[in-house]
Amino acid sequence: MGYPIPKMTVVCLTRKYEPTGGHRNLANCRDCIMSVSASRSHQGTAASSRSLRGGERGALLVEFAFVAPVLIMFVLGTITMGLSYNRSISLNNSARESARYGATLPVADDLEGWLNSVADVARDAAAGDLSASAPGQSICVSFVHTNGTDIHDRTLTVIETSGNRVVIAGVTCFEDGRGSDERRVQVSMQRNSDVTTAVFTSDGVLSAQSVARFERA
Repeated sequence: MGYPIPKMTVVCLTRKYEPTGGHRNLANCRDCIMSVSASRSHQGTAASSRSLRGGERGALLVEFAFVAPVLIMFVLGTITMGLSYNRSISLNNSARESARYGATLPVADDLEGWLNSVADVARDAAAGDLSASAPGQSICVSFVHTNGTDIHDRTLTVIETSGNRVVIAGVTCFEDGRGSDERRVQVSMQRNSDVTTAVFTSDGVLSAQSVARFERA
């Protein structure tokens, strides 16, 4: 004679089982508990992962706060140094071009006009780097002949500073080491060009010189 299996109601967390077999009910409950435990374990792992990711982001922000100023200084220094280098090339090209222009430009009877023409070419050939507003802008053009008999065999110089020009007799732009009996054209120029890193600034002065033998009467 068998004993009837009493009806059992097993509450397994949020699930309720009312099957006819008690053993199967208990097995289902164990499965439920394992499922819920796995779910909670997964939730805990996910929370830990989020916490780790948040910590990594915080560490990255701190590292960036240290690196960013150095990076900005490096970028600014590179840019301003590159600008100074380009300006230096521009000034050297301008000095050579204007000296060659003066060497082939007839003086006629207006030596001051000749000097101003060469100075104009020197300024324009620098593509804005020798404009009147450029910091420390200076252009010097000399017609040099200290030992001659012609009316133009004399030394005359025009100097432009910040857009203003003056003509001076008997002086040259620079000492070129050439003989006193050689007619020649001297051109020199300069301007300021700073290199900065936002923390400190280096005050730079760019200059260029050129001399050419005068080939016209």
